[in-house]
Amino acid sequence: MKNLKIQPDSYGIRQRKQISSYCTMQEKTMTLVLFIHCEARQQGKVFEKAIAGCLPEADRRIIRTITEFVAELKRNQGSYETTLFVLFADSRSRLEELISLRELLEDRRILLILPDESKFTLSRAFKLSPRFYTCISDSYDDLCEVINKMMLPGYGMA
Repeated sequence: MKNLKIQPDSYGIRQRKQISSYCTMQEKTMTLVLFIHCEARQQGKVFEKAIAGCLPEADRRIIRTITEFVAELKRNQGSYETTLFVLFADSRSRLEELISLRELLEDRRILLILPDESKFTLSRAFKLSPRFYTCISDSYDDLCEVINKMMLPGYGMA
C-alpha cells in the first residue's frame, strides 16, 4: 500500500474544520434572559409563570433591575446568537428606560411585551427593533411559540 501524504492546507482538512465549527455552533444552547422589573408586581408574576409553563427546561435568567440588566448586556457582548432577550415593559416609563439602552441592545434577539398597543407605544417600541412583540393584555401563547422556535438549534444563523 502506498503512503499518502495529506497536505495541511488541503481541501479535505479545511472542509472538516468548517463542518466541525458549524456543528459546534449548532450544539450551543440558547439562553433566555427575561427582564421583568421588580415593580411589575402581579403582571410580572403572570408573565413569569406563563414562560415557566411553556419552557420548563429552558436555560433562563430573570433580571429584575435596570442596573442588573445593563451589567448582563455588557457581560453578554458577542453572544448574540446564543442569547434571546425577552423584555417585559410593564409601563411606558419602563419602555423608555429600555429604549435608553438601545445602543447596548443593538443586534440582539429581542422579544418585547408592551404595556398597550397605542400608536405612540408601538412607534417607541420599534426603536428597539424587536423580532416579535405582544401586549401585556394578550395571552402569551404566541410569544411561547416564537420563543420555542427561536430556541431551536441553528435558528437564524447565517
